[in-house]
Amino acid sequence: MKIGYFHGGRDVPSVRFRMPLFRLLENRGHDCGYFSSHPSRYSRHPLLGWRAGKLLRYANRMRDIEKLKRSDYDCVVLETELFHTANGTLEGSIRKHSKRLVYDIDDAVFLLFPAKIREFAATADHVIVANTRLAEWASQYTSNISIIPTCIDLEVYAPKSEVSSSGDGPTVIGWVGSPSNLCMLEHCAEALRVIAREHPLEFRVISSNHAPLQKIDFSGVKVHRIDIDACDLIDELHRLDVGVMPLPASDRWSWYKCNAKMIQYMAVGLAAIGSDVGFNRELVRHGQNGMLAANKDEWIECLRSLIRSPEQRQAIGKQARETIESRFTVQRRIDEYERAILGTF
Repeated sequence: MKIGYFHGGRDVPSVRFRMPLFRLLENRGHDCGYFSSHPSRYSRHPLLGWRAGKLLRYANRMRDIEKLKRSDYDCVVLETELFHTANGTLEGSIRKHSKRLVYDIDDAVFLLFPAKIREFAATADHVIVANTRLAEWASQYTSNISIIPTCIDLEVYAPKSEVSSSGDGPTVIGWVGSPSNLCMLEHCAEALRVIAREHPLEFRVISSNHAPLQKIDFSGVKVHRIDIDACDLIDELHRLDVGVMPLPASDRWSWYKCNAKMIQYMAVGLAAIGSDVGFNRELVRHGQNGMLAANKDEWIECLRSLIRSPEQRQAIGKQARETIESRFTVQRRIDEYERAILGTF
């Protein structure tokens, strides 16, 4: 089958996690063509700036649609949206010129552009969502739904070989993600400040732009800023003892998130702490393959427990890895993804 994949750019997190599935599709003999946003969906052009970069992005998308018109793709897959705006004209063109259209959505973009995303979900031949919350939303407009979560490639996400901190040195806590989500760290910053007064620790923040950290009070916490574009991400994850994923429970966006951070931490065998909201409740069995915290006191208690017990970290990390191996790898999910694209169920 000839498959066209329209996505928001290779540096967009949702795309990074779906691309390994397309590599497996190619290994199975499918001919995959890639239509990437240039600049990527949320990026500003380094020379032209945001406004001119947006015009360039639009022009490139119009060029992609012209290519699609002249193509003979059997199926087109669209990741999230073609252009980050409420206007659905471009997405309508994709529908018009696609024999079969599959819509792949991994977050609550419909909260931003409800009319556009609703119409696109309703007119797609099939909708792939990454969790049950998103499936509940999509089921209002279509019955053709597959739930295929954010997955990692087992060949890339190797597990840690051992617990790196024995209790003599600082415990290394970490967060990985895009700059737009750095503000979430506000929801565990106070807990980190408290714990830093009790135990030696390092807090490693792995992102591409750390400017938003300046607005968060990390006084007394030794913070290391790691450029995600210049590091080996797996090596950086292996340096951690604990991964964190704070989320605001009051924000509707949190209810629909697919929690790639937690999946990444767990994939390498880390003990991870996530806010007790949304998909984390499906992913984490508290105290077994991870920990959940609903407020400041629970964040403090979870951090304190894991810092004091390397053995607990190791036990949780082992079960975390097993959870990912059983449900959240591209190797496990490729059959489902292929069936959704081909329409063979």
